[in-house]
Amino acid sequence: MKKIEVAVLDSKINDLYTAELFYSKFTSEAHDMYDLHGTLCYLIIKQTSNRLIVSNYEILTENERGKVEDLELALKWCADKKIHLANLSFGSNHFLDSPQIKKVVNYYVNKGMILVVATSNDFFSSYPAKFSSVIGVAQNHLRYQDEALLSHIGVDILAPSKHKINVFETQIETEMCNSYAAPYICSMVGTLFQKHGILTIKQTKKMLLQNEFHEPYVPDWISNAYIYGKRPTSKAKFYFQEVSDPSQADTIIVCEGAKVGTNDFIGKHCVNLTEERINSFDDNYFFWTSQNRTHQIEKANPAEHDFDIPVISLTIPELEDSLELLFQLKNLFAKERYNAYVASSEKSCVLYDIEFLPVLENRDTPQIKYFLYWETYYNQSDILLISNYKEVTEKYIPTDIDIIIKKESSGYDIEITENDQHHKSTLKKICLDQTAIKEIYQQLLLLLQ
Repeated sequence: MKKIEVAVLDSKINDLYTAELFYSKFTSEAHDMYDLHGTLCYLIIKQTSNRLIVSNYEILTENERGKVEDLELALKWCADKKIHLANLSFGSNHFLDSPQIKKVVNYYVNKGMILVVATSNDFFSSYPAKFSSVIGVAQNHLRYQDEALLSHIGVDILAPSKHKINVFETQIETEMCNSYAAPYICSMVGTLFQKHGILTIKQTKKMLLQNEFHEPYVPDWISNAYIYGKRPTSKAKFYFQEVSDPSQADTIIVCEGAKVGTNDFIGKHCVNLTEERINSFDDNYFFWTSQNRTHQIEKANPAEHDFDIPVISLTIPELEDSLELLFQLKNLFAKERYNAYVASSEKSCVLYDIEFLPVLENRDTPQIKYFLYWETYYNQSDILLISNYKEVTEKYIPTDIDIIIKKESSGYDIEITENDQHHKSTLKKICLDQTAIKEIYQQLLLLLQ
């Protein structure tokens, strides 16, 4: 049976066990024997599958906090040691950490690494557990039995977290904690690798989840992508690197007018932005279409309450670059540390880290409202900004502020209306450039204060 190495990226494993480690990288000189977090993760893995070869990289400090920079160093260390499987307790709830964590994680996962990640214990989204490029794990607590909840916070699988293990010749039972569920799943993945060899992230999830597997709701795994067909025209910046050589891509993006052969899909994830059905994709890799998000929306739980955050509706002429406007507004809010949940009905918005909202076949349904309510709740959003979805917002989602942009012969009229106060302001701009977008943002800030 093939020997599989797994790295515990956690606090330092206690000195009594370090002689058993294959590789180790410690940043602290001393270790408190009562700080057992990393040690317990190690012992759970060994107890579940004692044939795995375990290494340890100290990423968590004494207060069990880590830095994004430490995560990158730890994953590089794993790659240098040719370790393909890692158990990770590191995570951040802060939305500002998400882009950097995503970039780092996607890079190494697309190089063949599998990360088993514990989600946070507060039932909110955390990173990287939320990303589709990792295996997100939570304890099999009663509250986590809700499939809709799991879809919002990115948890793939539940596992026991209470384990009876021997520590320093004393048997203890670990507490109910997501950090102690992840090592159990990590050992299962290691056993799969022993039997089948190193698998892709999709193959791994399919074997773990069996009939419960679903394709990602959001194509958030991309590191390097090659675009076939008509390239999206928005000036907004892709969240990934676009490459000119398809052999350098981990993902192919299929746009209108694309001519893609069967061999072009081999060894690649795929994002289909067209209305055409694709049957020749590589089933060992992720495949995203707009239907993936539709399935997530359809199973959202009802929400009895109205939004307790400001809701902003944007209406902009069809031929204008709405994604650039949304992209810039999202970043401007982020600079002020506002976590804006920004959504569009344009499929290509997913390439810019903007949330996709499909137009449902049954438009006379509050399901979009339910979905957005729980999305913004679990993501701890401060603001909801929806573009060109007025037929839904008018009926099901009361808005606090409406932005209506009209194209005139002399430029643009931008009407910003605060609905509660019946306050309306109008900006007249020759073009929708950076200056105009910043003025829109400043008006929004004044109304939100």
